[in-house]
Amino acid sequence: MGARRVLLSRSGRSDGAPTVASRWLQRLTTLAGPTVTSAMEERGAYYTKFAAYLDQPLGSVTPAERPSPRPPIAARPETLSITEIERLIRDPYAIYARHVLKLQPVDPIGGEPGAADKGNLIHDALARFLTVWDCPMDESAVAALIGIGDDLFEPLDAFPALRALWWPRFQRIAKEFVGYEAKRSLEVEKRYLEIGGGVPLALPGFDFRLRGRADRIDVMKDGTLSIIDYKTGQVPSQKQVDALLSPQLPLTAAMVKRGGFSDIPASEPISDLLYLQLKGGSDPVLEAGRNPKETALEDLIEDAWSRLEQLIAHYAKEETGYLSRARVMRERQQDGPYDHLARTQEWAIGGEETE
Repeated sequence: MGARRVLLSRSGRSDGAPTVASRWLQRLTTLAGPTVTSAMEERGAYYTKFAAYLDQPLGSVTPAERPSPRPPIAARPETLSITEIERLIRDPYAIYARHVLKLQPVDPIGGEPGAADKGNLIHDALARFLTVWDCPMDESAVAALIGIGDDLFEPLDAFPALRALWWPRFQRIAKEFVGYEAKRSLEVEKRYLEIGGGVPLALPGFDFRLRGRADRIDVMKDGTLSIIDYKTGQVPSQKQVDALLSPQLPLTAAMVKRGGFSDIPASEPISDLLYLQLKGGSDPVLEAGRNPKETALEDLIEDAWSRLEQLIAHYAKEETGYLSRARVMRERQQDGPYDHLARTQEWAIGGEETE
């Protein structure tokens, strides 16, 4: 401020909202008085006018087109996880960016743990507990599960606000989950936890392998199999599962039927597809069955596999492009990891997002 010529600037708006001048600037303009302040602003307008010219296009503006890249067959992915199959259905461009361009989202420097991290913590705690605990599901089981959670939640000590929010929820989940298992264990013969596997697809001229990891598969005492997926967020609706827009459970079952998990008997019938919602709120643990209501479960499983074959065969053609946001769940949300690369805000505002 002791220089002969000084430029002072500040942002008038931030994220679309008006900003408030700093107390230092308010004191400066108060001491200078309205006449001097007005003269300073007029001199500054000379520069802001030139800055505005930088954003003025030379001609008419044409919004970016909705991308649908068509890479060569040799560059297309030859294996995807079950979770990525849902992404291929809803946002093929994300699969293109991840597996063809080999671009991975980078975590922000110094960023806080997010919902995915919370889900992983809870998944790991429940899997470890069910692996080591073989005693009655009573208060001692609750204490054991909370002890396991305490070890896994220790890194959150660096984020006290998050721990203060997540830890009480986990404690409620632990108590309710033990109660749930106390009832369910009467019908369960054996549990398989966090198991991975894969199945090849026989397609003309294109080798593909579906891989996946099941949160849990229970062998019931009646000889049937029950497939369970833990969800710490929103659970797909029955309609989404039936329409195979959320195909995780049916495709996991199809992998089981084809011997995709080495330890699971492929010949055993599948009786249940279940989501177990773990939110820790007023209802900490909720069971959401997703067996179809109007068709046989076996038909849904085979339909899921048939449509998977059609989907992969479709993307094994040179003329098939990886369209951005083909069937999004929430149209107004444009915060996907590759939406900025697809320039979604340009073509969506232009009115092309109608499918």
